[in-house]
Amino acid sequence: MNETLLAKRFSDRLRGLLRSLNYPVRAIDMCRALALDIEVDVSRADHLLSGNSLPTWTVLAAICAKYQVEPGYFLDASETAPPNPKAQKVRGATGGEDIIWCPPDGIGGTFPQSIGSLKWMSGGLLPHDNIRRTDVVVYAESDSPLVVQDRAYVLDRDGELTTVLCVNSHGRMGVFKDYAGEEPRDLLLPLLNNNAVSSATLKREGIFSLGPIVGTMRMSHTFTWPQ
Repeated sequence: MNETLLAKRFSDRLRGLLRSLNYPVRAIDMCRALALDIEVDVSRADHLLSGNSLPTWTVLAAICAKYQVEPGYFLDASETAPPNPKAQKVRGATGGEDIIWCPPDGIGGTFPQSIGSLKWMSGGLLPHDNIRRTDVVVYAESDSPLVVQDRAYVLDRDGELTTVLCVNSHGRMGVFKDYAGEEPRDLLLPLLNNNAVSSATLKREGIFSLGPIVGTMRMSHTFTWPQ
């Protein structure tokens, strides 16, 4: 592959990486942010982002160190798409293999990356009208979560998992619809000033974690989940 094509690939992947990290969209602002991050002048950053030149090994090393990617992410000769920097390993809540979760645009960036460790589970274990048995449900395990109205959460009471929906988060009180049992019931949890539930409150209620559901992967066919 000639140098021109490598430079174009490098710039495409670098811009994609920076966009996924919520860097400024406007070209000049992205150049300035990159220049500041890797300690080069703005014109040099512009050449890198425009595909006009390849980085030196020193600059490439600085980019890889700053954004936690390998050199091959930018310069491999494969025609396939590079790994998505938003991809995260998700552990099975009830055992099973780890999976890779790649949140779609609009969810990535500060959410769910900064929200805590991610887990997945079968939708068949979460009674809820909007969750199918064959869904893979991804949620963030948290012992002091922020509470947002109309957001669904996975509640863990000593290994017993269920789905709750926050129906109100005003007046320093979170009201959740608990779907355990035959009929939904209300769960009331006091909130801190920042609309978070304290770990002490959860412990007092016998709750190990209350984690927001960050997404589901819907299967196109029906199969039986291992018991």
